Amino acid sequence: MSRNLALAIAAFYCALALTLGAFAAHALKGHLSVEALNWIETAVFYQFVHALAILCLSQGKQQTVDKLLAVSIMLFAAGVFCFSGSLYLMAFGVSGLGIMTPIGGILMLAGWLTILYHSFSLAFKQKTN
Repeated sequence: MSRNLALAIAAFYCALALTLGAFAAHALKGHLSVEALNWIETAVFYQFVHALAILCLSQGKQQTVDKLLAVSIMLFAAGVFCFSGSLYLMAFGVSGLGIMTPIGGILMLAGWLTILYHSFSLAFKQKTN
């Protein structure tokens, strides 16, 4: 995966989170239930956190991102799509998406565990050299 693609994914998710968060806070406050607004707030938070993680993973001297880190980026991107996307849609009254939220959470967790594995493998590789 190219650094530029990862950077574009991060920028898109950050811009979208900012837009949806501001829209919900200002334009939708009187039109959605407190529960729906809380879903949007949760979705925006997790989207921002994982977009910033993608941004961090996209940084480096190489033009491409390390393969395992690219896997993490893809897991984060898919996780945000499923997790935050399902919460946004549920807030706007779309039903039947309840299973997508935990699937998204699992994908995001898998992204963090991939980084953990990658970090440990690099640490032990350096130790043995």
